Amino acid sequence: DIRKGWRMSTPDTLAADALRAQIECDQAQRVAALWTKPLLSDVEIAEALGLPLSTWQLTKRAKDAPPLFNLGRRVYARTADLRAW
Repeated sequence: DIRKGWRMSTPDTLAADALRAQIECDQAQRVAALWTKPLLSDVEIAEALGLPLSTWQLTKRAKDAPPLFNLGRRVYARTADLRAW
């Protein structure tokens, strides 16, 4: 009897699962490395929080964001401020 959601493992599906797991591991390592930096840029903040960049930008506009500051044209936040937020 075949159960719903069950699939037969083939070399292709096993390779795809292994690749997916490796990508998730790489992403988790990248996010962990971001949290060790003293400052994060807009793009890095969105990635560290696991948000799409557009959602982060809407959060900033709604004034519901941690303290931010500009260095030139770029917007940054201190990692400690993000943790407290």
